[in-house]
Amino acid sequence: MSVIKTDGILLRRMHFRNTSYIVDVFTENAGRVSLLAKGARREKSGFFGQLTYCTLMETVFIDRKGGMGILTECTVKEYFPGIHENVNRIVCGLCFIRIL
Repeated sequence: MSVIKTDGILLRRMHFRNTSYIVDVFTENAGRVSLLAKGARREKSGFFGQLTYCTLMETVFIDRKGGMGILTECTVKEYFPGIHENVNRIVCGLCFIRIL
């Protein structure tokens, strides 16, 4: 197990159990990784409101060989409000994410 700190863009977010998400992040150093964000759906979580599509994030996660990694920290570095203001831009962004 190793701790990796890198920038990334959220590609996909799925509900997992009652309080967690499984997220796919396209990272600068590790490529596309699937991570478990434990407790991310709780209002008091450090992830609450941070895991949004098409945002540049600084992520810290534990890479587990042969298994899903665990997201430990996530900070939004750059939010792109222009994408979220226009429906056509949202569709374009999500299509681009789908390609990755």
